[in-house]
Amino acid sequence: MRNRNTFWSSISKNLTSLATVIAGLLTLILVRAGILGSAAIPVVTLGLLILLATSELLDKSRKLESIESLLTSGMDNLLQAAGGATVTKMTLLDEGLDYVAKRICSSTATIEHLALHPPGPRWSKKRSGYEKAIHDVLKSNRVRFRYIAELRPHRVERLAILLADKSIKQFFPAYYVRSGDCFPAMSFMIFDEEEVLVYCPKTIGEPETVIAIRHPHVVKMYVDYFRLLWVQAKPLSTVEELKGLQAAAPKQVNDGY
Repeated sequence: MRNRNTFWSSISKNLTSLATVIAGLLTLILVRAGILGSAAIPVVTLGLLILLATSELLDKSRKLESIESLLTSGMDNLLQAAGGATVTKMTLLDEGLDYVAKRICSSTATIEHLALHPPGPRWSKKRSGYEKAIHDVLKSNRVRFRYIAELRPHRVERLAILLADKSIKQFFPAYYVRSGDCFPAMSFMIFDEEEVLVYCPKTIGEPETVIAIRHPHVVKMYVDYFRLLWVQAKPLSTVEELKGLQAAAPKQVNDGY
């Protein structure tokens, strides 16, 4: 059955070529039999040439389609193997904060924010746009926002404001305590489990950068890491709890250990 299908498929693909050969043979037979006059031979010859040219064009067209199909298939396989990965590097105080703010506003389901590295400069005007984006998305209650942070002064102030706002229902903060001799930690944000923005700390004097990564395996690694820390972090639910923590361990809160 398979051989029969292959045979008919070959016939259909080469129908024009076969018709040209058959027409040529019929012409010779008719001429030899005296049925076809000599005056008609140029017309028939022209017709055969047209058929041959058509056959050649169809053959080239099929080859081009085959090449196009192979290229498309190869590109699809390459993108599938790469997981559709995209990586974008930005300077934090230039396009970085603008991108983060836009990404916060465009999130539709979840944001998971780990903030263990010291906060960036507060003097940047773009920083206020970033913080406004967080406040706006929290007020909308459309996104489940989980936040793990080392408690540093500015973060404590911002947490107090957010915890005091009873209209915010989808904000779940927690704090994480590291020992003083830990290696420098990175901070990152995960959006809808599709993209991770990694804040890359640098030495003093070097521009701080943000890397945006879209790749299912890489993003899942950060999701798993965040959830591991979430289990170990201590939740915060009220302003009173935050003030009590600050009074009980002021050095821990102020120094961010």
